[in-house]
Amino acid sequence: MADKPKAPGAVPVIPWADPAAWEEANAVLRHIIKKHGPALSGAKGQSAEIRRLLESTASQTQDLCLKTCPHCPDPCCAHAKVWLDFPDLLFLHLEGIPVPPRQLRSDMEGPCAFLGSRGCTLDRLVRPFVCFWYFCPPQTLRLSRTPGQIKQILAAAVSSIKRRRKAMEEEFILICLG
Repeated sequence: MADKPKAPGAVPVIPWADPAAWEEANAVLRHIIKKHGPALSGAKGQSAEIRRLLESTASQTQDLCLKTCPHCPDPCCAHAKVWLDFPDLLFLHLEGIPVPPRQLRSDMEGPCAFLGSRGCTLDRLVRPFVCFWYFCPPQTLRLSRTPGQIKQILAAAVSSIKRRRKAMEEEFILICLG
């Protein structure tokens, strides 16, 4: 994620916002993963479990979005300031998921570059983790009124993914530092 602002009101720096920096970051990650291969089995195990959790909850999150987002007068995607952070990018590379052709935004103005007329044009697995775990007030209300354990299942998935992202990143860094 971007560095914390140095002063109140300071604008965060979006990592790899420049197309050349984006290409370089992805090339370096590909090289490191190829170089360390089997030694990254711990990090790859974490990324595989993250993928399983995301895929196992995809129908619930998709359903939630379909029931709330089309009717929203102020969609989150139109004004949220999100981008792919290092754990997002590492996850994509470890899982062999093609990365987007560019960072989600180049500056803090305007909507996400992948916001289309019918919502996000990125596959759910490619989206930043924040786009999975953030539930807007209408979605939170809908979840609270949903029978069954969907809210608990999603909360448990978010919690597990947070832990696994941290473990994946730490394992990757430890292996790379040798």
